[in-house]
Amino acid sequence: MLDCPLPGIANRFPDLKFAVDRYAALFVRDTGKGIVFIFLSCTLFASMWVNMTSAFFHFLAVVFNLFAFCIGAGALAIGIIKSQKLNKAKDDLRRQGVMNQNFPEDKVFTPQEFSHLTNTYGGYSWDEAELKLIMQALSTKPSWLLKPQRGQMQPQGQLLTVPDLRQWTNGGMVLL
Repeated sequence: MLDCPLPGIANRFPDLKFAVDRYAALFVRDTGKGIVFIFLSCTLFASMWVNMTSAFFHFLAVVFNLFAFCIGAGALAIGIIKSQKLNKAKDDLRRQGVMNQNFPEDKVFTPQEFSHLTNTYGGYSWDEAELKLIMQALSTKPSWLLKPQRGQMQPQGQLLTVPDLRQWTNGGMVLL
């Protein structure tokens, strides 16, 4: 559904497309990539070690899979660091009661508005790639399901609604 060669099929089932996008996020976030790389390197190492008898292949199993394991461990570490930064920003917003302000329920936040909000109330700044990950992680609706506000064109990127932000500030840690 993510890269469906026939867009007409994907467009006929928007709920299915949203569900696939939501659960496939494991593979596009840093934490998920790290976990997947570690899992794959461990399983490939185990299968090569058990099924290959030559010392040369055992050496190759260690070298190749150690490389993939290190890449996975690095991605996992980066994902956890980014997630902790986002969690600290959430704690600052919650502590200062920012989401208790009277935001209209139909207001949506762009990535730049979210960055400005966290920078103003916590001093946290995000680069463009981090903002894209954050928007995908916190949003419960994809941008193509959101209706544009009065006087605006259809949104081009991911947006966050006020209920999404309130749910995030009252919830647990989100892994990026």
